[in-house]
Amino acid sequence: MLHRLARWKQERIGDFAPTRNTVLVWSVMAALLAIDIIWLLVTGMAVDWGIWAVCLAQVVPLWCLAFVYTYLRRDARIATLAHGMTVALAFPSVAGVLSYLIVAAQRPLVDAQLAHFDDAIGLDWLTPFHWLVAHGTLYNIAFYAYSSLLVQYGLLVLVLNFIGRMDRCWELLWLVMTTCCVCLVFSAIWPAAGAFGYYHANPDSSYLKAFMKLHEGRMTLIGEDSMKGIIQFPSFHAVMAVVFMYVTRGIRWLFPAALVLNVMMLAATPAIGGHYYADVLAGLVVVAAAIWFLRKFKNLLGLGAVAVTAPA
Repeated sequence: MLHRLARWKQERIGDFAPTRNTVLVWSVMAALLAIDIIWLLVTGMAVDWGIWAVCLAQVVPLWCLAFVYTYLRRDARIATLAHGMTVALAFPSVAGVLSYLIVAAQRPLVDAQLAHFDDAIGLDWLTPFHWLVAHGTLYNIAFYAYSSLLVQYGLLVLVLNFIGRMDRCWELLWLVMTTCCVCLVFSAIWPAAGAFGYYHANPDSSYLKAFMKLHEGRMTLIGEDSMKGIIQFPSFHAVMAVVFMYVTRGIRWLFPAALVLNVMMLAATPAIGGHYYADVLAGLVVVAAAIWFLRKFKNLLGLGAVAVTAPA
């Protein structure tokens, strides 16, 4: 039986090895997962394992699909789409758990310093917030623009592959991973509850409730409620607004729509997301550095129209 399988593999697939891109992507994922597991064991916190079950139920079929269309029915576009969707679905799970563990470390909050920074550069957070809340239609527009992040992310993975821009899809995925990791590091050093809590502007915010439960030690099971984005400094929404505009550059029909929507998302980030202006500015610095890094080391990362593996 093993001999038959080996002969079938050699005839249908041949020799193969993971591409550099694949090795690096999944090395990052494995490192984050290892940190999650060790941190959970050390702190005694737990994860609702339904999170991992849902993730595996989505990722494993896509991974298999990527393998099939890399070797058995070679189609680079389908293979890259399947692999890209695998990464897009797996990364938020491992990074999301880590973001909760970081907040649960209960480090001193830096909200006062961030608020003072805003004041020092002459930016008032409360007045624009109250003005936007008083104008219901504009508030709703800003809310939907801010809430479009995950929808844009998923659609861009699909659309960029559909139009044959697989290189841009990998740019998107790498920028998401690198900027998120940097934001996690900064948030671990300088955690903040956000402007909603500091100014008592929106104390019923779902993300703020989750944040405070973690920071005060009242949440020990991650995933008991639906997981939320709870990292405030730097602002990941500010990061992603620039990323979405960057990866659609030069695409005639897509870039204008991305530009309008993400300028709106960026503008809505302080009032709708409860971010200080310092969060937004820090996010812009992070994404600028990540784009420079990606352009500088693109060949080293092995970016391009690649799927799961490539012939050795």
